[in-house]
Amino acid sequence: SAIVCYQKALDIQPDEYFVLLNLAQVFRQLPNISATAECYEKLIELKPQSISLYLELSDVYLQNGQAQQARETVENGLRISPDNPDLQQQLTRIERQLSN
Repeated sequence: SAIVCYQKALDIQPDEYFVLLNLAQVFRQLPNISATAECYEKLIELKPQSISLYLELSDVYLQNGQAQQARETVENGLRISPDNPDLQQQLTRIERQLSN
């Protein structure tokens, strides 16, 4: 399966960004929330400037009913890019969900 192939590739080169990204997408489709989140967290460690990763991870948390973790993820992204409109919009969406 794709997961086995990606994991073997990561055994050889654990910080391979695109392999991790593909693995995260496979896990997300299953869905395997914890494995997906773990991949995105590692991806953020590798490329903390990549705002899309914070958005993806926050979506994963939201879909799993973990709004507080989604908020923390977006806030971390906003520390990198405080004026990013996508992160600001995501934070507003999360805060609305938390207030319900």
